Amino acid sequence: MRIKSILIFLLLCFCVTYAQESPSLKTPSANRKDVAWQHQETLPVTLSMAKQHVASRWRKEGYSMKHTIELDRREGRCIMLWIKDKEQIMVMLWKIDTNHTGCSWGKVKP
Repeated sequence: MRIKSILIFLLLCFCVTYAQESPSLKTPSANRKDVAWQHQETLPVTLSMAKQHVASRWRKEGYSMKHTIELDRREGRCIMLWIKDKEQIMVMLWKIDTNHTGCSWGKVKP
């Protein structure tokens, strides 16, 4: 069951990436129609290190964290919302394996 969930999640991530290349498609975004994912990558670090990396990056750019939502602590999935003035950035992190973390982020549309 866990492998099936991971495969479905990776397929969703592929769809997000493909949708960004094809402007006629809407990007699936974890049931959020107001977020356009702009970047996706695999970080060669643990989930906790990835959270620190993300926090450092967005703080350097002047953003402050508004929310962190643990979607599934056991599976290692979370969403973070960063705010700077009226601009909002949503970051999704998920554990791929012990030393690899998936990361997607995008601007929340007003």
